[in-house]
Amino acid sequence: MTRNEGIIDCRLIHVQLESRQCPDYCALSYAWGDHALTQPVRINGRWFKITENLYDALSTLSDLHIYSTTWYWVDAICISHSDDLEKGIQVSQMGTIFGQCERVVAWTGPEGDDSEEALDFIQLLSYGYNSVEDLEEWLRRLVRKEEYRFMWSSLDRLLGRPWWRRAWILQECIIR
Repeated sequence: MTRNEGIIDCRLIHVQLESRQCPDYCALSYAWGDHALTQPVRINGRWFKITENLYDALSTLSDLHIYSTTWYWVDAICISHSDDLEKGIQVSQMGTIFGQCERVVAWTGPEGDDSEEALDFIQLLSYGYNSVEDLEEWLRRLVRKEEYRFMWSSLDRLLGRPWWRRAWILQECIIR
């Protein structure tokens, strides 16, 4: 996947998941967003419409260059949604698709609503305890401190995004 002058250019290949020819890939977990709001991408030289939320995710991934793999499994692109048989087969393979991938990339949405502060707060929350009892006491203190009120609000906005309301996130992220 590349992006030049705002155009996302993708290459789609067909491989069997069990095959040795299956390259390392990242599976993208995201919320589709509004189906009426679309952006064009080029796949194997042909134009294809994807939702704006997916476009934002792919744009960000192509700009960041943070993953060594150049291959992504994206349901909106890799599944022919007009073919019920193919869709059924692909859905039945979701466990394998997400279980075999190099990593799952979770796109919760673009930066905003103080999402960066929320992620910093999540990191802070992961360091303050050694046991469940310590965690409980530590969280009680954090909830009462006025200085953390903004961070709790930021976290609430992040967790209120559509991605968290998807039933698939358990399978997509927990399996990995």
